[in-house]
Amino acid sequence: MADHAHSMPASVRAASICARMLAALALSFLFALAAIGLAMPDPVTAGRAVAVEAVR
Repeated sequence: MADHAHSMPASVRAASICARMLAALALSFLFALAAIGLAMPDPVTAGRAVAVEAVR
């Protein structure tokens, strides 16, 4: 296994690292959106149901 540890070209290795970093950033962003969504109160229980109905 150690004989072929660095057999990947540098450009392919850089692209792989970049793709992993972008995936990690996207996943972090989605987790942040989910956390913000969970932290926001429900419009019905917060008394803003009239505003929700007006949008419909």
